[in-house]
Amino acid sequence: MSQRTESNFASLVVENAKRTPDKLCFAIGEDRLSYRDLLYRIAYLKREFESLGVVQDDNVLITIAPSADFFAAILAVFSIGAVIIVIDPAMGVARLNHCINMAKPKAWITHKGKYWYLKWMMSSVRHIPIKIEISADRTPVDASSLPDVDVARATRCLATFTTGSTGMPKILYRDHSYLQLQTCAISQSYAKLKGLPFREDAKYSEEKDEVGFTNLTMVPLHFMKTGATCFVLNNIKSFDPEVVVNTMAEIGVTYGAVSPNVAHRLCTYCLNKNRPLPIKILSVGGAPVYRHMVDDMRKATSLGQLVIVYGSTEAEPIAFIDAEVKIDAEKETPDMGHCVGMPFLEGNLKVITAEEKDQTGTVEDLEVPSGVNGEIVVSGWHVNIEAAAKSRILLDRKGEKWLKTGDAGHVDDAGRVWLVGRTSWKVEKDGTTFWSVLVEEKIFDRFKDSITFVSYFFRGEKTYLIVEKSRDAAIEKKDEIAAFLEEEAIPCDEFRMYDYVPRDRRHNSKPDMAALFSDDRGMLARFLMAFAAIIFAVWLLYTYGIGGGFIFLFLAAVVVLVFMWHQGLLF
Repeated sequence: MSQRTESNFASLVVENAKRTPDKLCFAIGEDRLSYRDLLYRIAYLKREFESLGVVQDDNVLITIAPSADFFAAILAVFSIGAVIIVIDPAMGVARLNHCINMAKPKAWITHKGKYWYLKWMMSSVRHIPIKIEISADRTPVDASSLPDVDVARATRCLATFTTGSTGMPKILYRDHSYLQLQTCAISQSYAKLKGLPFREDAKYSEEKDEVGFTNLTMVPLHFMKTGATCFVLNNIKSFDPEVVVNTMAEIGVTYGAVSPNVAHRLCTYCLNKNRPLPIKILSVGGAPVYRHMVDDMRKATSLGQLVIVYGSTEAEPIAFIDAEVKIDAEKETPDMGHCVGMPFLEGNLKVITAEEKDQTGTVEDLEVPSGVNGEIVVSGWHVNIEAAAKSRILLDRKGEKWLKTGDAGHVDDAGRVWLVGRTSWKVEKDGTTFWSVLVEEKIFDRFKDSITFVSYFFRGEKTYLIVEKSRDAAIEKKDEIAAFLEEEAIPCDEFRMYDYVPRDRRHNSKPDMAALFSDDRGMLARFLMAFAAIIFAVWLLYTYGIGGGFIFLFLAAVVVLVFMWHQGLLF
């Protein structure tokens, strides 16, 4: 399993598609796409990209929502040997500029008529040499004519961005080899859940018969590699649970990998409608999964298995646990944090001191005893260690590299992993350490009927509590929570309560720090006001002639130009 391969990931998908061309590949929204359709789209897009000048090793930005064209474009870029840069256009102007400047793409792929405003608002987009607009009109080509490009083992194929706990985007590259190892890790996890024997090549014929369900952008690549069918939820903020559950039943979903927010919304709907979630295995991860959520999800998945997964962008999975086992473990010791089970690879997870200033020496020198909270470090073939920053890498006495996850927790005497939060979020006062997960669970335990989201963390020089109240909660609830903090002696410098807390756009389960602590919303409001002023001035010019309308137009244009200059968008 530790051996890296030199094959192009796209060639594996194409081979599977050619074996079962008429099998359903995707269900995305109203679209149903067979593997034959996927091959045609890959071939068409590959030919178009190459004709416009995309070549091997080019960085190619894509701003298309998860769809058939999104995945076909990714595979077309892979087959050329270029690198696809996946970015969310809704992440905010400042962060978009930052990410694009980091990636330095040569080409930009978008849907025709979509995101046209980016090139007018952002200098980083305007400077991309090749603009590719995908049209709905496609000329069919023979799928058998699709060639595979020989891609060297170390060639990068994919870059994604993570906001991290600080809200600052970080770029993470994957090569073809690691992408395949990542899907192998998913296969090995699948085998453990299904009770299948371990296979070194991680190829399980049973996987091709699964019907997957996910809202995670990269998981469909795994389902395509195994030849399975996948239902992709492409709108995690405003989906209709009834439509999603009905679609799951319609296409016979058997295996799901979703974020906690999505899983809990679907399960809450099923509980309210007194119907079970139609799935055999539901895997939930990507953000903390609180106890009241696990209870609700377990009731709704009574006909199947619920699994809680712990992982990171660079290592997926790190550990996982059956929900029943998790519930029993946390009932016995509720103040220990979130139990996430045994490590995915035995011996490849350790806990070291959480104090960064003390993290000098080997992993063995820094390791803390069982039961003591510290920073979790991992190693193994499933860890994308080469893409990590040097500051996040430690060596053991054998010279093997270990990745610092930034997550805090401990390992108990039974070898199970427990999470208590992020190392950078811990709060210390009068010799006592307050971990985010433990504080959040206390607040949920008392106020879960009145709040829908909570996040407790340390940022800069202050301790924050961010709470989202439920729709029916009274405004006085904030005073009750504040009194509870004082009663429990939980330090908090700033307590904010929102009707809606901005979440990360990938999982919709973690706080969006950049949105919470930047003035992006204010910037957008000022820009829209200036734009509206221009429209009003044009109307004045058209209606009453030059005079005051011209002056108003000039002033509004100056406001817009100054705004764009201030945000670094003009040049």
